[in-house]
Amino acid sequence: MDWVNRVVPIADLDDAVDEWCQKLLAKSATALRLSKMAINQDADRLSGAVTQGMELMTLFHDTDESREGMTAFIEKRSPVFRPVS
Repeated sequence: MDWVNRVVPIADLDDAVDEWCQKLLAKSATALRLSKMAINQDADRLSGAVTQGMELMTLFHDTDESREGMTAFIEKRSPVFRPVS
């Protein structure tokens, strides 16, 4: 996906960024805008799933099973999830 274009020593970072920016500035602004929109659209499809996952984790966090799991982890023992209240 070319998320990492190049790895450079920290001393060369500013020059590498300037070089990359010059390459981008030579491209069509409209084409770059549309490409960015397409990339963001793909990432935005995950937004609902991430939100739901966070809500479910919040609901689970306040349960007896969650507290038992955390306590067992801290006490370095296997959790006992039964009986569930």
